[in-house]
Amino acid sequence: MMSRTGNKDAFSLLEVLVATVILSVGVVFLFPSFFLATDALGITNDQLVALPWAENKLWEDARALERVGPAVAGFDAGQVSLGKKTYIWERSSEEVEPGLFVLTLTVRWVAGGREHEMVYATYVPTPL
Repeated sequence: MMSRTGNKDAFSLLEVLVATVILSVGVVFLFPSFFLATDALGITNDQLVALPWAENKLWEDARALERVGPAVAGFDAGQVSLGKKTYIWERSSEEVEPGLFVLTLTVRWVAGGREHEMVYATYVPTPL
């Protein structure tokens, strides 16, 4: 009886090596995408934390501008700590026509070594 020198049901060393190279190249391309996705998730989380505060601040300032009128118009700035992050805000109002102001709130923060910002604006009618 003749013995077989190779087993056709098994993988050769060359096939395993090629498969390993292909998987390694795939992992190398997917690895940076993972970090981009986690950075994007962190930035989105920061936006979601700041959003309710910013909307509340904008509408409080809009109501004050409606009640008092141009006396409260102008520029204001400060910072607020929400969670573990500090956000810097700037509010400005400008009269675009008699009795109508545009109120703008800009919120900035640093995440991942870069500065991010959100800008909210609304038109506010004021008493003449």
